[in-house]
Amino acid sequence: MSARADGATNNLGRRLAEHNAGKDSGSFTFTRRPVEIVFSYEFNDIRQAIAFEKQIKGWSRKRKRQL
Repeated sequence: MSARADGATNNLGRRLAEHNAGKDSGSFTFTRRPVEIVFSYEFNDIRQAIAFEKQIKGWSRKRKRQL
């Protein structure tokens, strides 16, 4: 599984296409299209993916860019 903005996905390409299609006008990425993948990581456990996502959200922009 790969961490993403609102949880996890088992198909990163499909999820990227969904964001770029702009189906959800309330989505954070809706007005920031096109979006691109700058980082992904595979997890065997969905709970680990979500925990890592929450950890990254607490990081500074500088630290995220270093990742």
